[in-house]
Amino acid sequence: MRVIALRHLSVVYLAAASSFALAIGLSEHPAWNSAAHTGVHFVGEQGAAAAIALNDYVLQPGWAVLRIQVAVDGIAPALGLANVLVEVTPQASAAIGPPPAWTGLPALLVPQA
Repeated sequence: MRVIALRHLSVVYLAAASSFALAIGLSEHPAWNSAAHTGVHFVGEQGAAAAIALNDYVLQPGWAVLRIQVAVDGIAPALGLANVLVEVTPQASAAIGPPPAWTGLPALLVPQA
């Protein structure tokens, strides 16, 4: 049992030492440092664009469908209807109004130029 634990600790130590050596290399070598900064900025910009696209094309339409379905579920029993599913059109979605405003990414996650 001690041999297995020692091997696991050795693997963890080697992984930590390797990542530390890589971090030193990225910070000290001019070309690697520049490439790392460029990569981080690219990932930050694309991440922000992906979050906005997710909001616009997945979350907002889903929120509109949910609001319409909840409204119909609240009215359907009073009308004697059961299990009514509504097809959401852009006009129906616009009639309900927009969902609560999305505040966007926190300021700490937005890459600084």
